[in-house]
Amino acid sequence: LIGHGQAIAGLCYIENLIDALMLAAESGACIGSTLNICDGSPITWKQFVDDLSESLKTPKAKWNLPYGVASILGLALECGYRLLRVLTGFKTDALLSRQAVAVMGKHQDFSIGEAERVLGFRPRIGYHEALERTVQWLAEEVLPVN
Repeated sequence: LIGHGQAIAGLCYIENLIDALMLAAESGACIGSTLNICDGSPITWKQFVDDLSESLKTPKAKWNLPYGVASILGLALECGYRLLRVLTGFKTDALLSRQAVAVMGKHQDFSIGEAERVLGFRPRIGYHEALERTVQWLAEEVLPVN
């Protein structure tokens, strides 16, 4: 976790995003505009990671880095991995990046008010149902052992 996971995650369940895209495509009212789309729930990264861990029956996150330390580590890993790619052809991305630190360490609770006003967008799938569906998908598609 970055900063004890207290930043708002700004989660968006895929069906909610698709609903917003369909509304935008049908209305045309937002052509040339920028709209924020998310589920509108003030879920922190800690709550999300804890809920996901509990649902998957895995241990909760134990590591926590202050934002500044995580940002420096992200930069160091980006540079190290870039050097490895140049020298060895290594293709894996860095385990941590400055972008990931920024997303997980700064609030992502952008207002969806404009999308509500212009498109009539309202998230249809709530946090708990989205989490349940995500865990079900993970169990069926990602985690099965053959």
